[in-house]
This record gives sequence, structure tokens and C-alpha cells, in this order.
Amino acid sequence: MKKQIFKWTSIALLLSVCIFCAYTYDKLFQTTQEETITPPKEDLSTPVVTPMPMPEPEIPHTEFPKLSIPSPYSSEGFLQNLGGSEDDSIFKTWAIGDKIFAISNSNSQDYDISSPSPFVATITSNGTVTKTLSLPPSSTVLSSTLYSSGLVVAYSGDVGLSVVFLDGELRVVHTARYDVQLSQCKLLFSQNGIYCAGVSVNTLFLARILSDFSSTSSKNLPCDGIREIVDFSFLKNRLLVLLNREYDFGFYTFDQDLTTNSTAPFPTFGKISAQSAVPSVVGGLFHYTLCANYNDTITLLSVNERGEISWSKSLSRATSSSLLLTPNGNLLVFCATDTASTASLFCSHGDVIEQNVLSLSSLFPVDFTYTDSMYILCENRGIDGFCLLRFDQANLVTTLCRVESGKPISLCSTTTSLIVGLSGNCDHSPYDIGYGKTDGFLLSFSL
Repeated sequence: MKKQIFKWTSIALLLSVCIFCAYTYDKLFQTTQEETITPPKEDLSTPVVTPMPMPEPEIPHTEFPKLSIPSPYSSEGFLQNLGGSEDDSIFKTWAIGDKIFAISNSNSQDYDISSPSPFVATITSNGTVTKTLSLPPSSTVLSSTLYSSGLVVAYSGDVGLSVVFLDGELRVVHTARYDVQLSQCKLLFSQNGIYCAGVSVNTLFLARILSDFSSTSSKNLPCDGIREIVDFSFLKNRLLVLLNREYDFGFYTFDQDLTTNSTAPFPTFGKISAQSAVPSVVGGLFHYTLCANYNDTITLLSVNERGEISWSKSLSRATSSSLLLTPNGNLLVFCATDTASTASLFCSHGDVIEQNVLSLSSLFPVDFTYTDSMYILCENRGIDGFCLLRFDQANLVTTLCRVESGKPISLCSTTTSLIVGLSGNCDHSPYDIGYGKTDGFLLSFSL
């Protein structure tokens, strides 16, 4: 009897344990399934907002024609700026008739320019900018000059040297390309075409492009130690090239077809460097009257195509010099240090006319042009600003304008005005019409 009671009690206990385990397992399974598949309820109290993309800022560009403003320095003149919101500067200005060309360097890509590259602008006689043309972004302007129908610009780039001819509306008329990399070049216009002289490593590069673009020719002349071209002129159907080499300078002449005619080194007893020069023909021989730095002293001298010195004169201890030919054939010589300068007047044979032209003290020329007189654009050595001078047939100097700010770059003349090209800080009056940082500016003065 007792065995039967124990048996059924054990069976009941085991059955209870099985029911408990089954119930517990079912609860655990249901909880796991709900946490895994049931999606979280959406919180309808906070709406989901997708951010809108920010629009790209619009790049401002000038709508041409672009009018000038009245000049603060001349009652009939104008003031015009060229550039964008970054640093921009004038490289060179030219005028043909009443049309003005301005070549500028730019780091901007807004307002007057489409890309950070050199560009050319056309400006009317009243200062209105009519158009700009950007050159390739990787290019560097080396030189420019006028030709019969417009402007010629030489620039270096990834493909070498390019010489581009532009008409008065900045349309490309012709382009000549040369597989040569130049550190410097000069352009020269003559009735026989456009000539180019350039410097590469130990080589003088020469090229000629006929006026009708029917043919072009070039040559490379070995020249050990060549550093720079000081002067490049066309005189009596001969090309004259004065260049500095490592320790001296050389005088080269060429026929108009680029045939070498003569090569004359200067015999020296020490290192000499030519700084500025004026060509001439004396006694049937081609001459250069030049200023040179010889043993830390500025020397004025005349040397012919044979390398013979006609005369020489030591002037003063200075670091730089500039030689200008006055309207009556005299020589105006500037000698300067970083903070001061003097000017003296000599006849064509080197005799002193005026030892120290006091009205030119502290001034140093950066460019000049001839009309009825010689007009000289000068910087003030040691201080900011510039001065515009008139030097007439009687050797009289007249100061047309003194401006206390801006860096003078270039001077040209139309039929009625002088045009000064300069670079200025756009935050500095009167150049606050600029777009930002540094711009190029044009200032006109009535003749």
C-alpha cells in the first residue's frame, strides 16, 4: 500500500514539474519573439525634417561696358579699376589712337575676370572698360607691344612660348608657338614684322613673324652665362641686342633675317653689369650709350659694335641707374639707392650740362613716353606713391602730379591724355572703388 502511494505521488510530482517547465518555456519564447520582430512605435509628437541643401554662392561678374569715375587729380581725367576680390595688378598699358589696352595679372575669378590668370582689357578714351580677355591660367606674360592692327602679347605656358596677335576688339588674329621655355623676352615692332628676343639656359632665342603672318622663323644662339636682355632695338634695318652675361655684357647685331652680323663683348677688368641703354649710329658704326654698374659704381659710357669704348665717365656709388634720351638729344641719368636718388644731365658726348637736377631728387623713372615733350612716370624712392613729370625741349621740368599712394607701373598716351597704370590697395583712398585687396588702376591726365 505504501509503495502504491509513493508511486502515484512521484508521478504527480513529475507531472507538475513538466507543466511548470512547459509554461516557463512558452513565456520566454513569446517575450523573445516580441522584442525581435515588433517594430518600435513611431513618435508622432516630433516631426522629421530633412535639411535643404545650401545653394552655391553666386560669383559676381561685371557687366560691360563698365564706366569710370572722375579722377581725384585731374579735372578732365578719369579713374578706373581692373581686377576682382583677390590680388590683381597692372603689367603694362598701351594706347593706339584713342583705344587703351591694359595687360594685368590676376589671382581673382570674379568681377572683371573669369579665371585667375593674366588678362587683357580694352578701355575707351573716357575710361570705359568695354571687354576683357583671359589668357590660359598657367601662363605668365613676358612681353607686349603694339602692331599695326592692335596688340601683341608674348606669354609662357605649359606648351612653351606663345605670341598672340589681338585686334582692337580682343579677337585673336594670329598665334605663333615655339617649343622653348624662356625666363625673359622682349617684343619689337617694325615694318618688317614682329621680332622676339628671349633668354633660356645659355641661349639667346630670336624669332621673326612677318606682318602678314605668311611666315615665321626662329633661331637659338649659344650664349654661355647669359642672364638678361638689357635692350632690344631695330635701327637702320639692323637688330641690336645688348645683354648681360655672368661677368660682362655683350653687344650683338643681326640683319633683319636674323643672320648674325657681329658679336662684341666688353673688355673688363672686373665684374660689370649694364642697366639701361640708348642705341645710336655714330660714324657709320652702331653704338650703345649705357649706364652700367662697375665695381659698385655707376658708369656712363659709349661702346660700339666692335666692343670699342668711345668714352666713359664714373658717376656715383649707387645700386641702380636709368638712362633716358631727352627730346633734344641729351642724356638724363638717374642714379639711386633703395632710399634716395639723384639725376644729372649730359650731352650726347658725355659732357656735363647739369650735375644735379634738384627738381628730380628722390625720384626714379619706371616708364616714359614721348608726345610734344617727354613725359616720365617716377616712383618716390623710399616712400609710397609716384610723380608724373614733363621734360620739354628746353630741358625744363614740370611736375604734373604727385600722388602719395599706389605703385606706378606703366605710362602711355592717347591723342588727348596721359594714362598711368598702377597697382593700389583697395582699402586706401582714392582707390576704394576696387573690389578687394589689391587692384590695377588707370588714371588719366589731360595733355
